[in-house]
Amino acid sequence: LAAAVWLLGDAVWLALPEAARAGLLAVVGVGLGAGGHALRARTAHPAGERLTAALWALAAAALGGAGAVGVAAAGGPGGWQALAGGATAAVVGAWWWRQRRAGLQLVVLFVAGAVTLSGAFAAADLAPGAGTAAIVTAAGATWLALTMSGVLVPTAPAALLGGLATALGPQLAVVDHPVGGPAALLLVAAALLALGARRAWTALLVVGTLAATAAVLQLVDALLPGELGTVVALLAAGAALLAGSLATARASRGPGGPQERQAQRHPAGAPSSAADPSD
Repeated sequence: LAAAVWLLGDAVWLALPEAARAGLLAVVGVGLGAGGHALRARTAHPAGERLTAALWALAAAALGGAGAVGVAAAGGPGGWQALAGGATAAVVGAWWWRQRRAGLQLVVLFVAGAVTLSGAFAAADLAPGAGTAAIVTAAGATWLALTMSGVLVPTAPAALLGGLATALGPQLAVVDHPVGGPAALLLVAAALLALGARRAWTALLVVGTLAATAAVLQLVDALLPGELGTVVALLAAGAALLAGSLATARASRGPGGPQERQAQRHPAGAPSSAADPSD
């Protein structure tokens, strides 16, 4: 069904004026959203909840596209189209996420926010550099702060997305600042590893480990070019990966980790039944 609708839409899409395209996307978005509401009202089964989240995610994307095409129909430039589409999807996604805080809805909210931010950069004609890197890193740090305060849930995907955005920021300054960019990334990676170890967030530890490895490789390549630099880079990257792996292992065994939770549920000497599904 989806393939047939896609082929039909592709055949007539270019023949439609932009105003009609925006209207068609709006109708599709409203229809998908209404379908999600109807499904949610009829069933509380987990499969129905997941399908509801999927319908709402598609609806947010369709309404965001309607906003972008609508700005294009009004003669707006490309940057304003991305800004309008992302902002529309972000508002709709946030509204539905508050009704059903599913992981998929959280991803939609994150992607919509990223599109809005990139549209703002394009509208302001802001090229990748130190300023853009600082804004992206600050946005990721804000997302992590909201996750720590319990505003953004589920926690695991929220921490992963926030860590990726925080680590992506310094990469935008590497071209203009081949030493300063990786150095900033190394500091960000250390902060992510510390936060991940403190909160026992494995996803954040993985992001911090990969970011530290990339930062070390870039720093060595900038400071020690040639064959010696390659050898030192491999040694340093291996050390970064090993340190991150140890931090991840310690966090998984630390307070609140799976092993401690298992010990709390089944103290020594107490009879143990089947394994807890949450493990």
